[in-house]
Formats: sequence, C-alpha cells, structure tokens
Amino acid sequence: MYSKKAQSILEYAVFLCMILISLVSMQVFIRRCYQGRLKQQAETLGSQYSIGHTSSFTITSTRTITDTYTGGKTPWGVNIPEGMTVSYSAVRTSLDREEKTGDFDKDKDKEVE
Repeated sequence: MYSKKAQSILEYAVFLCMILISLVSMQVFIRRCYQGRLKQQAETLGSQYSIGHTSSFTITSTRTITDTYTGGKTPWGVNIPEGMTVSYSAVRTSLDREEKTGDFDKDKDKEVE
C-alpha cells in the first residue's frame, strides 16, 4: 500500500545521500593530492633560493646634472629674459644586480660524512 510518489521521494533522498557521502569521503583524497602538489612546488622553489646558498650583489648608481641659465639663449634654443634664472636638472639611476646560487650537492655530501 505504498504510494509511488512517496517511494520516488525516498529513492531520490537515498540517491542524494549516497552522492553526498561519496563526495565527503573523496574530500580527504582530494585534499591530500592538493597538499602533495603544493609540497612539490615548494621544494622546487626552495632549491632556487636558500639563505647561505644564494649571494646577491647589487650596484646602484645615480647621476645628477644641473644646469643654470640666466638671461640669453639656452643650448636647446629657448630665449630667457634678462634678470630671469632657469635651472635644468636631469637625474639618471641605474641598477645592476647579480645573483648566484651555491652548489647544494656539495653541502649534502658534507652532511653525509
């Protein structure tokens, strides 16, 4: 004496519960997979820079040129009225950087000995 509508709703509820249980149980494996991939990327990145194994050398140079003109014509062709002073400043900065990574294999051999 079961109605088909009630049986259908019950079947959908059981089916939905089975899907939710499978997704929740797979969550552990998905999380472990993601953490493993993250650890692999961190190890790859860690070999590129490490304190004591990477040396940086930076040179910064700044050059400032200031020209002052009072009255007359400037080298770029501008007429300056008498009694007026114009200053022109140019600043140029350059940056040279060099990084070297030490040999990690040599350090590993030292630890083994």
